Amino acid sequence: MKGLKALRLGSLSLRWQPRTSLVCAVLLVAMLLLWALLLGTGSLSLGPEQVLANLLGQGQDPTAQRVLQRVRLPRALTATLVGAALGMAGAIFQSISRNALGSPDVIGFTTGAASGAIVQIMLFDAGPLATSLAAVAAGLGTALLVLLLARNGHSSRVIAWCWWASAWAPACPA
Repeated sequence: MKGLKALRLGSLSLRWQPRTSLVCAVLLVAMLLLWALLLGTGSLSLGPEQVLANLLGQGQDPTAQRVLQRVRLPRALTATLVGAALGMAGAIFQSISRNALGSPDVIGFTTGAASGAIVQIMLFDAGPLATSLAAVAAGLGTALLVLLLARNGHSSRVIAWCWWASAWAPACPA
């Protein structure tokens, strides 16, 4: 691999790429700057020194400390963790499908989930929670169906039928 460096310490050895480390460091700094911006903005505006003081528990304003610790910090943590999880899920999906453009909508999961939501809305109209659950159930059902069809190494004809069904499924409930 191009650009690999070795870091040796006695019998231990670690291979790393300096460019990848630099990119990760720049992205980490960008994330921290965005966190500082996110934690300071809102209906209660806080400066960087107030944010830092309140995070360390040395803030003078209890309202600012409560807003920061109970609203803004959990929101920032959640956004970061969800973004990381979505990034890992995308990388896993692309490596499993061996396709750099691989995503759930290529195989039809998205279409199956949307069809489940549409059917629930048109037939039952039980509210947002039921619509979300129907979308998740239909998406999982579509994933299971694709897995069962692909399990035995079927021919490209089966894949073509899956793509055709994926393209026409949204039009069926309407």
